[in-house]
Amino acid sequence: MSDTPLIELRNLVKHFTLSNGLFGRNKVVLKAVDGVDLLIRRGETLGLVGESGCGKSTLARTLIRLFQPTSGQMLFDGVDIAEMGEHALAPYRRRMQMIFQDPYASLNGRMTVRALIAEPLEIAGIGDEASRRIRVDQLLDTVGLNPDHATRFPHEFSGGQRQRIGIARAIALNPDLVSRSRRSTCRSRRKSSTCSRTCRPSSASPICSSPTICRWCGTSRTASA
Repeated sequence: MSDTPLIELRNLVKHFTLSNGLFGRNKVVLKAVDGVDLLIRRGETLGLVGESGCGKSTLARTLIRLFQPTSGQMLFDGVDIAEMGEHALAPYRRRMQMIFQDPYASLNGRMTVRALIAEPLEIAGIGDEASRRIRVDQLLDTVGLNPDHATRFPHEFSGGQRQRIGIARAIALNPDLVSRSRRSTCRSRRKSSTCSRTCRPSSASPICSSPTICRWCGTSRTASA
């Protein structure tokens, strides 16, 4: 295994410029993430703990390049992806996925569960329709859902079940990094533990090797932001 960290952040900054006043003439800079240094090794589970509004979710979104960083370096497997264009970034997007805090908002209610989970595979050009169908059934079984329910829509599931659908979608591409935002709907200790186990299947599983996990409200190891 390479000694190169999977993720290394060096003085990472993400600021937002807000407009207020008459005709938006006054500009205010919101310093959501300001000078974060962080190192995450392969196979490690990292928990980032902080009060509401301190920038955890912004850091999570910046880490997987849903937000463009204002400045600083973001090394993914030794390669700086902070300023990468979308075309060059595409191979790295397959290697890092996110489980969103709100399963109600993160799943398209007009798509079946099968279509939702298969979508990343289709975008990545992995397999044909038959092989993707098998893969979706395997993923649903991995997260503790009945594959026979793949034709249902998100509104037919509970919040916890929707969270599991989000997990199945996140691990579909067998990513190196999975970013989780809080416990979300897995509120009880028992359900949260189950969600954690489905995020990190056995290394012997053909579905998904053990990814590195970032939990943006956890207890494993803390880093200040």
